[in-house]
Amino acid sequence: MIASDDVARLAGAWWRAVSPTAFFPASSVVMIRTLSALLIECADAIEAESLDRRLGERIGADLIRLGLTNPDGLAHTMDVLAGLADIMPRPESTLRLNHLLGSIAKGYAVELRNRTLAHQEAIHHAMASTRQAAADALRLSDARFRVVFENAAIAILIGDSKGILLDANPTITRMFGRSVDELRGTSMVDFVQASDRADVLARVASDLAGPDGGSVRFDSRYPTRDGVSGWVSLTLTRINGAGAADSYILAVGQDVTERRQLQDELHHQSRHDPLTGIPNRLMLRERLIELIDAAGTDDRIGLCFLDLDDFKDINDRHGHSTGDRLLAEVASRLHTQVTRDGNLVARIGGDEFVVLIPSPPDDDAVVDVAASLFEALNEPLEADGRQFSISASIGMSAPRIAGTDPDALLDDADTGMYQAKARGRGQWVMHNGHNGVETFGGSVRPERVAD
Repeated sequence: MIASDDVARLAGAWWRAVSPTAFFPASSVVMIRTLSALLIECADAIEAESLDRRLGERIGADLIRLGLTNPDGLAHTMDVLAGLADIMPRPESTLRLNHLLGSIAKGYAVELRNRTLAHQEAIHHAMASTRQAAADALRLSDARFRVVFENAAIAILIGDSKGILLDANPTITRMFGRSVDELRGTSMVDFVQASDRADVLARVASDLAGPDGGSVRFDSRYPTRDGVSGWVSLTLTRINGAGAADSYILAVGQDVTERRQLQDELHHQSRHDPLTGIPNRLMLRERLIELIDAAGTDDRIGLCFLDLDDFKDINDRHGHSTGDRLLAEVASRLHTQVTRDGNLVARIGGDEFVVLIPSPPDDDAVVDVAASLFEALNEPLEADGRQFSISASIGMSAPRIAGTDPDALLDDADTGMYQAKARGRGQWVMHNGHNGVETFGGSVRPERVAD
């Protein structure tokens, strides 16, 4: 439920944006109350279990009925309603808002078109003495729509019933780097990146083929003239007339490249350790879940749980900044040493690292990876002009994973690591307690010990 303060703020901003040049037959108080009610309907639609497209179309038509035919009215309305994204931060809210804006644009366009047709009908049947006045009113209506069309911050495209572009506003030029004249006559599907076109065509054929028209919304990559892909959120609406010649497709698009880039960056940051840049516990756990879900009965993975020996002493004696630089260097060495074979190295906290070996390993293969980890730490590390010799304790496991829990798998390897620590510095232990097997090892270069 949208807060009343937010409703009042947005309704006031809406009124201030559209009132200077639009004609409203009611007082400011009444109009703000009306706009508030529309805002609440928009918010409720976004939060509903399923989005009712007809609500957005009705709101768009209501704007015309209220007299909001000002050249900048639709653009101002879209800008104000976009503010709902800031106060309804759920990930699906933004997608629903884009869909709702597309429906509002459809309702606005249909009602404006109906108004235009009504004007045309009036011209044919009006008395000769009023014909010129009606024609002037029609031209004014067309001019207002044209100004909105030309100056809208969103891309608006109009195509024939087969999706061939008839017209577009200048925003499309800023997105694609090609003039409207260059784009006329091309298929609207060409605005979608080639690798995505088959899916888009399938959705268009399914959702826009009905006798009553329809609407489809999707995010897709689009190609630009300089070869760099952007992202666009498109809503395609088929508006049927008396026949194919009177039908057309309206497309409303918003460039969401920056939003997608931000989402990708946030996704990366949430799954990588900020100090070392390597994957973190969340990414490791997600990868384990993927492998478990795809595993057959006898499929196995390998895990090496590594903890640096006495690393707390380094932090206490030389400071955490020195310790952080050493951790970054350790992560780099481990990553370089073992990831070339498709293994994943993750820092899961403090001075603890885990190596996931996804290819079907046996105990010997996991032991070989552990040996590589010891080898990576053979040479001293340098930080702040000092050299540090660092050893590690490693717990290993190579369990069957079908039907298992990722945390239980990590616990087994962790148990092996603590057993290794109990044996002294630079030790390793193979622990397959999850499968009922334990194989103990030794130090420096692990050698397989028989069960």
